[in-house]
Amino acid sequence: MSSRTMNFFNALVASPLTRWVLLPALCAAGLAIVSAQSTDPVLPPTLTLSPEPLYARGARAKPTLTLALSVEFPTVGAQYVGTPRATSDSSYLSTNKYVGYFDSESCYQYNRGDENLTDVSLRYFKRTGAATNRTCGGTGFSGNFMNWATSSAVDVLRLGLTGGDRVIDTASLTVLQRAVLPGNSANNNTNFWNGTNFPSKRITSTQAAGAVPSSLLPSGFTGTLNVANCLNRVYFGTQSTGSCAAPGNNGNLGIPLYGTPTQTSGALPGTGWTNCAVEGGVCTFTGRKEVAYGSSSGGDSWVVLPASGGITCSSTMSGTFIDPRPAVAKECRIRDYTGSWTAPLSSATLTRDSFFYSRVRVCESTAGVLTDPRPNLCLRYPNGNYKPVGNLQKYSDRVRVAAFGYLNDNNDTTQRAARSYEVRGRARLRRQFLVDLGHERRQGMGGRHGGVQDQSGQCDCAKQRELQQCAEPTHQRRHQLSEPVRSHRHLRAVQTA
Repeated sequence: MSSRTMNFFNALVASPLTRWVLLPALCAAGLAIVSAQSTDPVLPPTLTLSPEPLYARGARAKPTLTLALSVEFPTVGAQYVGTPRATSDSSYLSTNKYVGYFDSESCYQYNRGDENLTDVSLRYFKRTGAATNRTCGGTGFSGNFMNWATSSAVDVLRLGLTGGDRVIDTASLTVLQRAVLPGNSANNNTNFWNGTNFPSKRITSTQAAGAVPSSLLPSGFTGTLNVANCLNRVYFGTQSTGSCAAPGNNGNLGIPLYGTPTQTSGALPGTGWTNCAVEGGVCTFTGRKEVAYGSSSGGDSWVVLPASGGITCSSTMSGTFIDPRPAVAKECRIRDYTGSWTAPLSSATLTRDSFFYSRVRVCESTAGVLTDPRPNLCLRYPNGNYKPVGNLQKYSDRVRVAAFGYLNDNNDTTQRAARSYEVRGRARLRRQFLVDLGHERRQGMGGRHGGVQDQSGQCDCAKQRELQQCAEPTHQRRHQLSEPVRSHRHLRAVQTA
């Protein structure tokens, strides 16, 4: 700016006319402009928001929901606990509804698998009818109680996502199995068998009268019913004790009147044996005895086990099929028993094992009519059968799902189901899996754990291999994993579209 201009500006500011007339006039004009704008604002135009993602217009591509799963040991622990981190839980109330694989409003009995003793997969709980106020009056197992006593937290997640873990999946039979809990691994056994991750479940004799069959309980039972869980098993007993390998009195109810065989072949051990019955007959005795079934003709080979109160002399006397001398007539012999096996206290044998499998049949139907009282769980497939489904199947036409999960790691010492950080000096990164269950449902598939299925809802591994989704059957993949990892394996989805 020139010196002449600066002189003019200074003279103007110094002028009384400018200070007392022009400047107040300019201020008043400015205030008038601001006042006019504040009283009559200009509103932006109204816009209509799209009810769906803008990128989906026309092509109608489905949005992707991403799940970041952190499934570790506590997640596989008990779903229902009264006091967190306690080793026992007596919080059960029949007035509360406990959600799980069992129907809370139904009664169940245990299928021992008598139709095929060599197939242990046929041993599961099955529905017998409706409960009364979630109690069964001594005629069966209350589904509400079984959910409280056996459910793992991850099972409820599975139930909501996929309808549950189908351990048996045929056109006419669907059986869900509770998560496989750690057993006797050195570092985690005490956290699950009556431990802080899965406490001992306890109810009074009064509660037990409506929660379990009367035949499970000892005559005149007035004590506490104790329930323990490990692996894919549940035990009922009169005490909270033992371990998964040796449950003792925590597993002395409902089991057979015989123990685990001490040998399944070989020569008859020791002396003092007397003939008891021929094959097919009944070996009658009182108290505990050691029983041998076999033959010394043409070769000495015997099955030996403890038993109480008599036993049928046959190849199935141990609860499963064992023939020590095929194609040879056999017999049974007995002698006094001096071992540690204790006879069960129940008035009936409800299972052929020393435990009950924590499995339940679901979505039963008769002549195309669903008899399972949970229509929200069971979906009818094109062949007329029903299969359990979760929200991934129900909303498959609206959303794609991505799941991030830990890589498998079998090291129990970390108390983690798997890890996503450096292991044994090598970096392991998380992997991403996508699933389009709409494709499965449109093709009449069942969507089991994101796998490909046929129109009956069964797993079709031939098709999975074609899509490079499975190199071997699901059950083989499951048994290759460690126990804790196996319990969350099926939450991961694979590419199907």
